[in-house]
Amino acid sequence: MSLINNIKDEFFYENNRINLASWISFRNYQNKEKYRTIISNEKNHNYIFLEGVSSKLFSMLSEGLILSDIINFLKEENIVDQLNDFLIKLKSSDIIISKSDIEKETKPFYPPMTKEKNAENNNEEELKEWVKENGFLWSVHWNLTYKCNENCKHCYIPDVKNVDEKAELSKQEIFKAIDDMADLGVFHLTLSGGEPTLRKDFFKIVNYASKKGMCITFYTNGLKLNNEFIEQLSKYWIHKVGISIYSSDPKLHDEITQVKGSFDKSVNALKKLYNKGIKTEINSVQLNNTVQGYFKTKKLTESLGGSVTMDFSLSPKLNGDLSPLSFEIDFDKLIVLSATSNTPLSVDTKKDEWGYRYDEPVCGAGHDLLCIGPQGGVYPCASFPFSVGNIKTTSLKSIWQDSLYGKNKNDSVLAQWQRVKLENFIECGKYDYCSYCDQICPAEAFLEKGNYLEKVSYNCKQAKARMEADKLLKNGLNRKNICYKLNISKNFGWQNG
Repeated sequence: MSLINNIKDEFFYENNRINLASWISFRNYQNKEKYRTIISNEKNHNYIFLEGVSSKLFSMLSEGLILSDIINFLKEENIVDQLNDFLIKLKSSDIIISKSDIEKETKPFYPPMTKEKNAENNNEEELKEWVKENGFLWSVHWNLTYKCNENCKHCYIPDVKNVDEKAELSKQEIFKAIDDMADLGVFHLTLSGGEPTLRKDFFKIVNYASKKGMCITFYTNGLKLNNEFIEQLSKYWIHKVGISIYSSDPKLHDEITQVKGSFDKSVNALKKLYNKGIKTEINSVQLNNTVQGYFKTKKLTESLGGSVTMDFSLSPKLNGDLSPLSFEIDFDKLIVLSATSNTPLSVDTKKDEWGYRYDEPVCGAGHDLLCIGPQGGVYPCASFPFSVGNIKTTSLKSIWQDSLYGKNKNDSVLAQWQRVKLENFIECGKYDYCSYCDQICPAEAFLEKGNYLEKVSYNCKQAKARMEADKLLKNGLNRKNICYKLNISKNFGWQNG
């Protein structure tokens, strides 16, 4: 009995309930007698995975059950003696706050990791698959508004300066959808736009989602992220903030965003976030006029402390306007990039990942991810305006429950999309260069050609360039020879841009 009293004094000191740390996000899942839990500790940037009895016990703790109810459950399982060890492990992992630590609930600086641990990635991928197979929805990408204070030349949003804000979802409609997400098991919530910080109720939305246990990422250009904003943001223990840097050359970056001084503001925001201990993700879409400085941009972004994605993909605008594709990288430059180590196109990396299994879905869009638009439209992903419903007329819960993974399994529009396999695509897999492809995007096909089963011109162009580079390298040429043959500077990738 003395052990139970000690547990009560140390861990159940506040209203006879456990005190969860403010810096965690979590989701508990139960299907029949199977229990799973994922916890993201935003203070030390680690994931914790629980299952079975430990998951059920954490679920009871997080629901606010009092100690006597916990003890009764453990007696049924004949493991009362394990409670103290379990609570100590949660305490040592900074998941719960004990009485002796209550005055220590401050925010010490933990530098964000630039890369997730492989074991965590594997565990998360396994759990994500289990979540889907058991009828839950894993993540939601939400474009809160299409309004933006930049005007990037390659953006897929048709007009960021003339947005009908009155047609956007109200705060209460957003809160209702967040409630549905929690019921559906959504763990990852990405808030994006446009520029999400332009919504006056941005922090109210973040606060509400945080209280529902959401693991929140948000994408921003960083222009509004001054010291005051970041200080307020840190109170909600955001999982990650994503900011785009298009070039290491400030002038060229600003030319793309069409906002003078945007480079300095975005870079300064990234530095401030890092100094506050907030994890960052830097996405750098490479265009034909920036790719000559690929490695200089990569070096800069890596120096800012976040994870970095150098991206060669481009999408038409959501209204079918193909003008963003005018920024595609020239074919000869793609060949050189494919013959260069440490680029996403390089032929000496990821060879085992080229090509696809054609009896599987093309990607997670509409399977473990849904996107919500500013006016309530629901889509498989943010750049795929293939409507599967609208939360103004049908709840998010109903839209998902009527899919292949939901309990109703109706023949809904979403279910029809979920049945699509790569083998259904019209041309993919029928050409020799298809074995060099590592990106099939139905969203881009839908916008470019009006049919998501078509091939995407730019993806095919990259696969052909990779095949050509592989052939040249196998014929004995090296990167320098290839640059000379194509009349491209051997310093391509390290030039200004």
